[in-house]
Amino acid sequence: MKNLFTNFFKFDYYKCSNNDIIKSMVSTCLVWLSLTLSEGIYVLIATNILNIKIEKLMDNSSLQGAIITLPSLVIMFLIVIILKYIKDDILKFKVGS
Repeated sequence: MKNLFTNFFKFDYYKCSNNDIIKSMVSTCLVWLSLTLSEGIYVLIATNILNIKIEKLMDNSSLQGAIITLPSLVIMFLIVIILKYIKDDILKFKVGS
C-alpha cells in the first residue's frame, strides 16, 4: 500500500512539470483568498453603507437572501483578476531571476 501511495505521487509530480503543481496550488489559494475578501468587503458595504441587516445577508434558505448576496460575486471576480495580475508579475520576476 505504501509503494502504491508513493508511486502515485511520484508519477503525478513527474507528469506535472515546469512548476505546474505550484501554479495550481497558488491559483487555488488565490480563489479562496478572493472569496474570503469579497464576502468580508460585501458584508461591510452592505451593513454599513446600504443598511442591510446581517440576518438577511446570512439567510441562505430564501431566494431573496441569494439575490442580495450576488454583488459579492462581482467583487470576487474583480479581486480574482487583480490577484491574477499580481501573481503573474511575481512569477515572471521569479522565472526571470
